[in-house]
Amino acid sequence: MEVKIFTKTLAYKPRLFTATQEVTDGGLEDEVNLWLKANPDYRVAQIHQTQSGGSWRPAVVTISVWYTSND
Repeated sequence: MEVKIFTKTLAYKPRLFTATQEVTDGGLEDEVNLWLKANPDYRVAQIHQTQSGGSWRPAVVTISVWYTSND
């Protein structure tokens, strides 16, 4: 089994009313989907997502895709 790791640091823009901030993945979803589309022979076994940071530090999102090759 192998793993592909995708990481994106999301830009933090402090505002007075943080609840009104737009939530975005910074293009991470598109990056994962493009990789999956480019590798149709891979069989995904597990996907894990973590996020760190926030408050006064930029949020860092990490997605780990565990897969096997069908060859």
